[in-house]
Amino acid sequence: MTLPKILLIATTFAALAAGCGGTELVRHDGGAAHALTQRMLAEKFPGAFAFPAPAKAYPSGHWSNGPTAVTLFATLLPAPLDNYALGGAITGRVLFDTRPGTPPLFDRWFAAGGGVQGQIARHLDDRMEAARRPDTQALYVIFASWNDYFRFIAYKLPGTHLEVADTAVLNVRTAFETLQRAGAKRFLLVNSPSAPVLDKLEDNVRFDEFKRRFNSGLAAMTAELATAHRDVEIKLFDAYAADRAILADAAKYGFSTIDTPCQPVFSVPAPPPPCGDPDRHYYWDELHQTTRAHQLLGHEMSKLYR
Repeated sequence: MTLPKILLIATTFAALAAGCGGTELVRHDGGAAHALTQRMLAEKFPGAFAFPAPAKAYPSGHWSNGPTAVTLFATLLPAPLDNYALGGAITGRVLFDTRPGTPPLFDRWFAAGGGVQGQIARHLDDRMEAARRPDTQALYVIFASWNDYFRFIAYKLPGTHLEVADTAVLNVRTAFETLQRAGAKRFLLVNSPSAPVLDKLEDNVRFDEFKRRFNSGLAAMTAELATAHRDVEIKLFDAYAADRAILADAAKYGFSTIDTPCQPVFSVPAPPPPCGDPDRHYYWDELHQTTRAHQLLGHEMSKLYR
């Protein structure tokens, strides 16, 4: 199937515009945070800093050693990609590093906020400035969840991890409804990947419960929305299952190391040099896959549109 365009929102919000119709920085911002922070530094924006950091661990500007899944998905279709994703985005308005009461760098730059809802607001503003409604043929990809959990843990926010998962599902629903009311007709929602390496570093019981709760809620919501909006195409990519399937047969895909990152960042005082064989590693750092792993995930995503 050919998509006219893909729009990526969230850690990922994106719109794909190529022949099927018409998305981290944490995961899939396509180097957007790197480019943006370099612009901020050049303009001497107060508090600006280089991101992702440390820069030597992410020489491509991506949170990996190269392009990530949604970018590769767009290439496979093929479809042009409008990438609104920004690293650290949560499913709400702000970014992971938004300490309550303290607007962080990106949320001061973007008045609407750097989170999924803010990314959608910027996209709609961009369309209005061009005197156009959202592209009804574009594919809107919404991919976010982990940062909601990380922010909850990091700032010891009130509530429970399961309530955070439920709120994230509601936020994705809000994202869908905002775009759908504006005229969008095609959606791809992506659930929470498995992250076995991170499970070893975090409170893996709560983190796994968060992922499962979010994924079950997202699946139920997707089915409900598909029934309620029969004029809208809405699909769900099971990133959790895709992760698990690849890892269960890692040797088949050329991976020799699936539980140790090529480039440790978060579990060490200072990042060492990266490994010499990243294509043999499933994970680049403790959280983000290598480009080789992203290639496989992007390929799996593309199967939904063949």
